[in-house]
Amino acid sequence: VASEIRAMIPIVAKVSHVQLDLSNRFSARAAVVVPDDIAFVELFDLPSGVQATNLSDVAPGTHELLVYGNGVPPFKVGDTLSARGFSRDELPD
Repeated sequence: VASEIRAMIPIVAKVSHVQLDLSNRFSARAAVVVPDDIAFVELFDLPSGVQATNLSDVAPGTHELLVYGNGVPPFKVGDTLSARGFSRDELPD
C-alpha cells in the first residue's frame, strides 16, 4: 500500500456556555482540543435547526466553536457534541 488514506479524526466538543436571547434564539460555545496535523474542525450530528461555525487553518490547542439556533437550546453546559477533524490533505468538499 504505497499511499495510505487517512480518515477524519473524531473529536469531542464540550459545551462551555449557553445563552438564551430575548428573541427566542440561543447561542452557545463548545470547546475542542485540536490535535497536531488537523487543519479543519466541524461539528456534526447536530439536532435539527442547530447551526455551528467551523474552524479552518487552525493551530493545535483549545479552540471554541459557536453554536446557535432558534428556540430553547437542546443541550446544556457540560454536554458533549460530536466533532471531526481533517488534515490539510483530507479537507471535506
